[in-house]
Amino acid sequence: MTGAGAEVLLETARLRLRRFTPDDAPHVLELDGDPAVVGPTGTFLKAGNRIPDATWSLTHTLGRFLAANGRDGPFGYWLAEDRAEAAFCGWFRFTRDGGDPAVVELGYRMRSALWGRGLATEGARALVARAFAEPAVERVVATARADNVGSCRVLEKAGLSLVGRFTGDGDLVRVAYACERGAWAGAAAPAE
Repeated sequence: MTGAGAEVLLETARLRLRRFTPDDAPHVLELDGDPAVVGPTGTFLKAGNRIPDATWSLTHTLGRFLAANGRDGPFGYWLAEDRAEAAFCGWFRFTRDGGDPAVVELGYRMRSALWGRGLATEGARALVARAFAEPAVERVVATARADNVGSCRVLEKAGLSLVGRFTGDGDLVRVAYACERGAWAGAAAPAE
């Protein structure tokens, strides 16, 4: 198990979200190297319209995750692992949007072998609830590729609503989602 002693943000029925450590390099390389996960995403585009190589992934992806550790309280990048076996599942982004303390941005990547099992939804819902446990947070936002139906469904199941479409980096059509504190307060858990 990597990450022994790393700070844990939260646990769900099946997941543990903890801080990244340098020992998590193989996990970052696995996700960044999977075309089903990164192509074409912001990572793909930032790496020069290609699947990132190891040097790029360790510098840009893992470097960003480690640099965020502890800088903004509970906000940052969190490794998701299976609670029962401590097996790597993916990661979640839980950051302030543009530094605004009232807005938190949610993002995630899961190993493609685990897609369709509800793990992204479980982690995303827990993070939305965690965001609204912070008194200053009024809104949670997220984006996804417009053609990524699975990711859009995860965001909807996590309690976010579609608020618009836009063209992002590399002319990718993206969709924006958001949830306001008042709308979340009465949100019931969605059916799987």
